[in-house]
Amino acid sequence: MVATHSKHISGEFKPHPLALAFPSMNEQEFQELILDMKAHGQRDPITLFEDMVLDGVHRYRACLELDLKPNTQNLDDGVDPIAYVKSKNLHRRHMTETQRGAAIALCAEWAQSGGNRHTSGGDPGHPLTVKEMADAAQTSPRTIQRIKKGIDAGLGEDMRDGKVTAKKAARLAKQVEEERQPVIEAPSAPEAEPTPEALMETSKLSHGFETPPPVLTPVSELTEDGASQEARIKVFEEENTELKRKLEEADSQVQALHEENESLHRILDTEDRMGAYEKEVAAAAARARKAEAENKSLRSRVQYLQHYNKDYIKQIKKLEKKLKAESEPQPTEVAI
Repeated sequence: MVATHSKHISGEFKPHPLALAFPSMNEQEFQELILDMKAHGQRDPITLFEDMVLDGVHRYRACLELDLKPNTQNLDDGVDPIAYVKSKNLHRRHMTETQRGAAIALCAEWAQSGGNRHTSGGDPGHPLTVKEMADAAQTSPRTIQRIKKGIDAGLGEDMRDGKVTAKKAARLAKQVEEERQPVIEAPSAPEAEPTPEALMETSKLSHGFETPPPVLTPVSELTEDGASQEARIKVFEEENTELKRKLEEADSQVQALHEENESLHRILDTEDRMGAYEKEVAAAAARARKAEAENKSLRSRVQYLQHYNKDYIKQIKKLEKKLKAESEPQPTEVAI
């Protein structure tokens, strides 16, 4: 089944299945395209094939929103539509291996379903080999095999849009296949004779006294493709489990950050105390240097006073000797 996009184009032309084999623009990219076309108009023509848009799906949508007349052109006769759409879309830089492989596989599926026989997607009599598809998608044959299993399980759109990888799609497809395997029922025991109570209940039901319980139809029977629905449920369940795991990891990381924050606060408190101690030590060292300078000045003063005192003592002694000499009586001379 060739994938379809959820965004439908209203207007004269619908998107071609080959165009829908490739992922669509996200909303931000589409809004940027609208702004560009609003300012500069439609730069590139829209290519039509089989009265559908083969290339330029988003340009066509933008024209409709801007009320512009689309500039369209038909694909030239003899041009391979698959090769054309691949050359326009396959080598987008943001496409993953799974997305490229899904696009190639979906294009091949279109060719096999009765599309244009003269295409590079192969015709019903000569389908592309897994190796050829892998080479075109620049991936491995094993990836292509996984993608084909995913497409068979209805996961083509999810792989095209990058929601699941080829490996995950193959695993989900296998789980769905195993769950859909018929269960061999054990032989039932022979029916026993109905009891009077059972006969009474049957009588009530047959005469309309009570309404029998409705028979519930399995979900897989309510849809056209039960395997697709079951595979999508598997995708949602796995995504939910993955989100729960990531949430638990985030909670653990938040808790670890809280503990680290508390530890940093303790370290900062210690550093603050150390800073206060360092300031006190620095102040004490400054006071010690000041006291040492004062002590040095005092020693110099003492040395000066001691030197001055020695000189003063010498002068006093000289004066004392002079006074003593002057105070002693002089000897009297006797005439002869």
